[in-house]
Amino acid sequence: MRSDMKLKPNLLTQFVLILFCMPLGFAAAAVDDSLRSGPAVSTLHRSLLTNMQASTDYQGRYQQLQPTINKIFDSSAITRVSLGATWRKLSSEEQQEFIAIVMNTIAATYADRFVDFNGQKFAVLSELENRPGRWVVKTVLTKSDGGTVNLDYYIKDGRIFNVIADGVSDLSLRRADYAGVIKQKGYLFLRASLKTKLAELGN
Repeated sequence: MRSDMKLKPNLLTQFVLILFCMPLGFAAAAVDDSLRSGPAVSTLHRSLLTNMQASTDYQGRYQQLQPTINKIFDSSAITRVSLGATWRKLSSEEQQEFIAIVMNTIAATYADRFVDFNGQKFAVLSELENRPGRWVVKTVLTKSDGGTVNLDYYIKDGRIFNVIADGVSDLSLRRADYAGVIKQKGYLFLRASLKTKLAELGN
């Protein structure tokens, strides 16, 4: 059942625009499995490339990406930081439900946006361990029109917990977005809105 409850356009939407509003599709020309931080970034790039080259529909792309996203993204860290103090108020069952919603939304967004291959390229620029087990992997996306987007992946114990696109932090914007909705409408409204958005992706 569809609902008319929606998240208002906000900073999180701006991040999505920076990351996704471009000629979509790219080639992982420099997929490097030897990264000391682990294979998460390389796995993401390769999975997206494989999906686009398969020329399948949204549902097919989503089904292929979902297990990869669940494996390489730190779902607990992302949802815990995103919800802030609200996270501690949820039961274990509610926490698991919200983790599933957020991770499914991440996979669905990639599946919805990364569709066509037009010769774009990913390249890994550097990786830095800023504390034991925590890495920053800097990459650049070269678009089909020659423009570039800097994508920095923040990794803890081999899993991605944040992506920064041209200086804009996905995790920070998600936290601000969720906090604003919870303050105005409450957690249940946020949960319903995210479910609605998830259902709308791919349509």
